[in-house]
Amino acid sequence: MNPIQKQLLGLGAAVILVMLIFPPWTKITHHAVLALDRSTTLTETQEFDGYSFLFEPPPARGLAAYQTMLMPGEYYESVEIDFGLLFMQWLTAAFLTAAGLLYFKGADKKSLKEWWSSLTAAKSRPATNPPNATPPAGGGWRPAPLPCKVYEVIETRPPQIVMAKIKFLCPHCGQSLQCDESQQGKQVRCPPCGQLFLVPQMPPQATLSHTEKVLRQAPPPPPDLPISKTQVSTDVGSNKASEATTRNQLSPWKRADKAFGFGFFVGAISFYQGNRNNPDLSSSDRMLLAGIIGVVVGLATYFVAVGYYAAKGKRRADE
Repeated sequence: MNPIQKQLLGLGAAVILVMLIFPPWTKITHHAVLALDRSTTLTETQEFDGYSFLFEPPPARGLAAYQTMLMPGEYYESVEIDFGLLFMQWLTAAFLTAAGLLYFKGADKKSLKEWWSSLTAAKSRPATNPPNATPPAGGGWRPAPLPCKVYEVIETRPPQIVMAKIKFLCPHCGQSLQCDESQQGKQVRCPPCGQLFLVPQMPPQATLSHTEKVLRQAPPPPPDLPISKTQVSTDVGSNKASEATTRNQLSPWKRADKAFGFGFFVGAISFYQGNRNNPDLSSSDRMLLAGIIGVVVGLATYFVAVGYYAAKGKRRADE
């Protein structure tokens, strides 16, 4: 995970936490109406009441202290958290965070600020024109042409064939001479004595080029050996050992990165299931308290894991 992905992950977690601290609220208005049988019944209407602090819900008109029942035409209000809208906001934030992580998977920048600076600099770069050029007839300067990449053209030549040399003696003066193998059987003049003679024919083995001699003397390549299961398992084991060594070199804060999610899941599910039949808690209150308990348990689990990995690293350093 590169630095930009880490910043995006932290930003997404902060946005989700802010959504929990300032959730959306719904106002429920209870109206008392007169039914056909002359009895009083209650009807409810719901409307969005904005965002407010978690422990300071929006004001609502409640029942007076002396009221035990409503007369037809009277009403009172109550507010509760809109968990459906809150859940959709969390899903949107998680989706955007995941999309950002995929987009910046191979980014070479060190921060979002550096990436944004490079992006804005590329868009605001002015078009350059020659200093002494005249403007076009239509007025104004034309945009500078896009830069193109120039590739160097390398001239290719056919490979040169080097002829092998043959050595022989002059039949008149006995001088040692040499020439290309293509001169075999042709009449040549000896430089020292000036006599003419025919270049003798050499056997095929003697006229081999240097490259052919090296290739013939080289040992044959070894046959392809099948890879055994033992070798494959050894390679996999070495890769796992190297990954474990790399993870052991990380700081305790990074090694305990999965502890918060585990603690949050265990704490939230345990509280929700344990208070499922509690008559004093409504479904919305139970979900809200389960989320708070999950955050608290997740943080506690994370700090315990950090302490454990710190003590483990210190003990390994002492050894």
